[in-house]
Amino acid sequence: MLAFFSNRNAIAGIAVIFLLFAIAIAISLYFPYGEYCSKDEYTNAKECASYHIALVFFFRFIKSSNDYGVAITALATLAVAVFTGTLWWAAAGQYDLLKDQIQLAREEFTATHRPKIIVHGMDVKLAGDGEFRHVNFRYVNAGDTDAFVTLIASHILWTKYSMVPAGIEFRRHEVIKKPVPLPSGKNGFAITPDDINFTSLVRSGRGGHDTAYCVGVVVYRDKNDIERRTGFCRRYDSERERWLKADDEDYEYAY
Repeated sequence: MLAFFSNRNAIAGIAVIFLLFAIAIAISLYFPYGEYCSKDEYTNAKECASYHIALVFFFRFIKSSNDYGVAITALATLAVAVFTGTLWWAAAGQYDLLKDQIQLAREEFTATHRPKIIVHGMDVKLAGDGEFRHVNFRYVNAGDTDAFVTLIASHILWTKYSMVPAGIEFRRHEVIKKPVPLPSGKNGFAITPDDINFTSLVRSGRGGHDTAYCVGVVVYRDKNDIERRTGFCRRYDSERERWLKADDEDYEYAY
């Protein structure tokens, strides 16, 4: 029902009301007075008097009806129509205001209860893998509202330093043509385009061997269409045989 009311309807209603007022004012200015006549019931003489045109119309309307109840009903109906039009006009404005408030509330809720994607479960042990394996991981929406994933990119590199060098170029995973919805609490699975030598991975960081890193980013949007990113940087610990978070805020972040 409220969907019926719109800015266009409100403007049309205002225009009609102003038009009626303009017509009434024009008639009053052009025909300010009119003559109303009646006959004496005894002498049958005709007596006339000048009244404002609005009163003349009212008197003739009452006289034309033998049933005063009908006249009163008609006037009451007119009053109800005017009152209904006023309510309609007010409701149209209230609907626009309510719609804006609802939209603002939704945006504030999404901003406060935003989605937040985290990366975990990084591994290389997939069934059927050979000497060269791809790294796989899961990305989870740990936030309160839905996320819409638009891009996943990563890169595997080897370095003898304890920090990942700057300016790394990521390789895009499969092309996402349409944002992939990720509801709160749900997860997705990703496999890196880069592969890694499993024997070298086992020796990672030992005996002068370079350390393996997997760096990447998950790009997504919230319901307000605001773009957000989760960057990750994992260092392979050959002693624990697991990927650990690197202490590098340039690659481990979420915003």
